Amino acid sequence: MAKKALVIAKEDGGRRLKTEDLYLGNSRAGGIVPAFNNIYDVTIDFSSTQSGRDLEKHITSTAIFENDQPPGSYLSLFCSEALLPGSQLQTSKVDGLRQGLSQSYALYRRYPDINLTWYSQRDYFTNDVFNAWMEFISPPDFGGPEGNLETKLKQDNPGRRMRYPDSYKCNLEITSFNRALANPSYITYFIRKAFPTNIIAAPLAYGKAELIKTTVSFAYETYYIDRQGADAGATKNTDGSVSAPSPRGPAADPSDPSPLPPGTKPTKPATPAILPENQNLDGYVSPLGPMPDNFFFTTP
Repeated sequence: MAKKALVIAKEDGGRRLKTEDLYLGNSRAGGIVPAFNNIYDVTIDFSSTQSGRDLEKHITSTAIFENDQPPGSYLSLFCSEALLPGSQLQTSKVDGLRQGLSQSYALYRRYPDINLTWYSQRDYFTNDVFNAWMEFISPPDFGGPEGNLETKLKQDNPGRRMRYPDSYKCNLEITSFNRALANPSYITYFIRKAFPTNIIAAPLAYGKAELIKTTVSFAYETYYIDRQGADAGATKNTDGSVSAPSPRGPAADPSDPSPLPPGTKPTKPATPAILPENQNLDGYVSPLGPMPDNFFFTTP
């Protein structure tokens, strides 16, 4: 007899889901509540280069930066668009290993470039940072002292030289998380040895004013992932399963009646007495007679 599909055979439990899990969202390891793409953080650690802090010193001395925070942390305030990195397996084929078949196998792990977008400020701090980073990677070679801007403009046909990769590659962190700060669920990509490869041109035009954005493409070597479920106690077992504390339902409403003991029949609540029209619930009797349903106030 042919093997039935899992959805028909229900060998995996039938993929049943309780209705309460749909609105409580407290199933194990984070539940089924969808994640949103507008809560994230991007941080660049310019001091993580293997050859020292030359890159961070160059950016700090070049950019107009009046803040005690590191440039990468301050820059994270202005990131308007980010991407969770992807990966790709490059494959190769073998023909004839099995008669009449062409088989593929993984050959290389590829990490495509990512594009990150930042808002530009009135002092163009974002532009200064990435222009300084690119200038640090490939500084101009005038055949002598670099000099100031006026000296550079007078030079003809300067060359470019490239620094060693260890001096300009640094680490990035991209974290996507939820709003529940007391019990956060997040995923963090630790991107290793990244550097900018392209600063995409930002258009300027007369007419309706719009925010200037700077989009930068980054190449990197690899990344590692850290994840935490909505329940901070959720852990991954060696067999691949997830262990988490029992789902917690909503807090009990103190106004709800206590549950009845087993075998006890509910009794009909007593009908409240009808109060006189000139008496309120506190027992106060108005000497003016029945209280009106509406009050009207007139100004003299």
